[in-house]
Amino acid sequence: MKKICLVLTLFLTMAFAGTAMASPVYLTLQGTVSSVWDRAGLASDQDIKIGDNLSYVVKVDRDQTGSMTFHNGRTRVLYGTSYTSLESGNLLGQNSNRHSVQLNWGNIGIGASEFQSGNGLSNIFLTEFDNFDNWQVGQKVDSFYEIGHGNGRHFSRLDFNDMTITRIADSAPTPVPAGFLLMGAGLGAVGFVRRKIRS
Repeated sequence: MKKICLVLTLFLTMAFAGTAMASPVYLTLQGTVSSVWDRAGLASDQDIKIGDNLSYVVKVDRDQTGSMTFHNGRTRVLYGTSYTSLESGNLLGQNSNRHSVQLNWGNIGIGASEFQSGNGLSNIFLTEFDNFDNWQVGQKVDSFYEIGHGNGRHFSRLDFNDMTITRIADSAPTPVPAGFLLMGAGLGAVGFVRRKIRS
């Protein structure tokens, strides 16, 4: 009985420790490419063309302040915004050349929200004229495009007409093999604890 209480106490401590601070929200979006501007050749490098169906994952963290990072590594904090980042995009450019900036901010308003979210490769620009708290799976966003810069001044841009939210979660999507590993590890831990309790 003492072991059961210990395991239960440990479990509850870990569960409530995770709820003490707000977690970021991960948006998965999917849409069809409606136009391609490819001066940098990034779309053709990935064999992306009009009509392709592409997915994106964007992280939104209201507890952090948004920022923009310049090619020299200097970061400018954008007070009054929330932190956003592009967790998974499609253009493999470089946000470290002198003609580009990595954007990590979102303006989350009551009537509309605007995100400029990037990573080291590209930035996405998303606008939705609806309260962020009302966003739901199946909802189409009003405007969405991705821009990636090549070596010089040239960039590639992908536009979408029907970008739709396909998932809203407090964790990033887990690839299927990793999900099976996590499930197996959890079941193994349950079996181990159960065996220890019986002995």
